[in-house]
Amino acid sequence: MASVLMAVAIAALLFTIKWEAQAFSQLVLERAWTSLNQSEVLDVASLRASDLRRHFRLLGEQQGHVVPGGVVYFPLLGSGAQIGNYFYYVKAKFGTPPSEFTLQVDTGSSLSWLSCNGAAVNRSSFTLASSSTARPIKCSDRICGSDYVCGGHRRCNFVFQYDDMTGVSGYIVRDMLLFDMISGQGSRFPDRSAPVLFGCADRQSGLFSSDGIMAMGPGPDSIISLLSKQGVAPLAFSHCLSATGRGTLAFGAAVEPEMKYTPLIPSKSQKYTVQMESVAVNGQLLTIDYKDFEHGITIDSATKLVYLTREALDPLIESIVAAVSKVAPPQSYPGYQCFDISGIGSVSTIFPTVGLGFARGASIDLTPEEYLLPGPYFASPSLRCLGFQMTDRGRMVLGDLALKNKITVYDLASQRVGWVSYDCSLPMNVSSVPTTSGGSSPSRRSGSFYYIVFLLVLLY
Repeated sequence: MASVLMAVAIAALLFTIKWEAQAFSQLVLERAWTSLNQSEVLDVASLRASDLRRHFRLLGEQQGHVVPGGVVYFPLLGSGAQIGNYFYYVKAKFGTPPSEFTLQVDTGSSLSWLSCNGAAVNRSSFTLASSSTARPIKCSDRICGSDYVCGGHRRCNFVFQYDDMTGVSGYIVRDMLLFDMISGQGSRFPDRSAPVLFGCADRQSGLFSSDGIMAMGPGPDSIISLLSKQGVAPLAFSHCLSATGRGTLAFGAAVEPEMKYTPLIPSKSQKYTVQMESVAVNGQLLTIDYKDFEHGITIDSATKLVYLTREALDPLIESIVAAVSKVAPPQSYPGYQCFDISGIGSVSTIFPTVGLGFARGASIDLTPEEYLLPGPYFASPSLRCLGFQMTDRGRMVLGDLALKNKITVYDLASQRVGWVSYDCSLPMNVSSVPTTSGGSSPSRRSGSFYYIVFLLVLLY
């Protein structure tokens, strides 16, 4: 009897309903079993993978939803008047309907801002009226803390003054940021969205080469912090800056076996500061009083050069000059140490490698092609100058000159930063799960289930 009932049940499931009615169009429902190979083992991992593939397809049809397990990414674009001297930008969309802005990526600040209400000439500009989802932050909002001030219309205001004496000010807005995501299967999902904070900069002093700043600092109002709080991204991000002016910004920790990490120094200034311990030229450690390094060196992607204390810079320059002076005559300009390379075929055959060492064995090696830059506009085209400068504020800074041709990981969850040399024209492996606080990178051996995605550098 049981076998008969089972047969009836199976027959009932294998049906086709055709319903025709005079006032209605034809409705067709079809249901059928897929073939099942008895030798296949449907383990939990296979079933979960099947579910995720379905969820990705469904989410792909719902614009604006975040892809579970996906990675947020932005192609990096470079702009510069001289070869290798690039500022790195992303093209990001804000608002409803979305408007596109070109933003410089800045790891040295924690509040993004857009040019607003026509404050900058010949730049894209944001307005509250242009977006139905934009909301100004009021003074009474808990977000309007000690870093901001209360202004007109009871709006929460901000004021930024930069080292080059440029500045912006305005009020803080909450609106939607649109971004692309890529799934563990390599599927691309454009125009996902999440609410973020940014400054509406309706007053600017000085000239800016972008429509604003995408702040990626460690503060609570940065893009990475806000997306992480919403579960859109882990509390980590990675970038790979190519010397040709291209690259990738990915929200997640890049996974590379040779990655070396150094701890972040706790900082009230909301900066990525690490402990530098040594400087070497062609592998030879320089004699430096390293107590001058006790305040660390700050990583700032919007700074171009490397700024060191005099105690570190002078021996470094002297060592490089001694190594090349016979074939590349040194020439000094105010604030610059330069060399005439007119008689040299390739700088890599003459100039030494410079190594910067950090706590717990992390290091950055800089090739001559990376630290030598074209001379001032009034100098000979054959002049190349060192990209190392003396800090005038007592604060050492590691600019993007030292970050090119490398993957850099900012792991806020584990309070560390890591580097590895890399060809940034290649895909980058990125984990979409939070890192552990034990100091190790995500790995298959850890037992955690995570996606490795391949982020292609998109060339526009």
